[in-house]
Amino acid sequence: MVETDLFANLGDATFDLILCNPPYVTANAVAAFPAEHKSEPVMAHLGGADGMDLVRRLMSTAGSHLTPGGTLVVEVGQGRSILERDYPDLPFVWFDTEHSRGEVFALPASAVQVDMKPGGKRSVSRAAKSKTPRRA
Repeated sequence: MVETDLFANLGDATFDLILCNPPYVTANAVAAFPAEHKSEPVMAHLGGADGMDLVRRLMSTAGSHLTPGGTLVVEVGQGRSILERDYPDLPFVWFDTEHSRGEVFALPASAVQVDMKPGGKRSVSRAAKSKTPRRA
């Protein structure tokens, strides 16, 4: 087991699957939490003003850690419309469950092996250009 801030302590390790349930609650929602939620660490929930701060960081760095055929799967709560607005060209696959609709997405490595910028502006990252698959 490795303790790390996203991929900071993983070097150039690559994975077939990256699965993440990051904090994605908006700042306003965290401020309005009921008492039972306020006893939990804020960092477990707070995802920034719109809830997507860590998700954006993850999307901008995950490509360097996925094998060419790998997949990124992320739970984002109510963040679907924000991500679809900010990244209109990404081929998100949204999953529904018995209790939720479109709160989890998957993206292929090829979609995140680019320099990701909100607004759909993407270019192939240096890491993706020079990447050779390696098992962690």
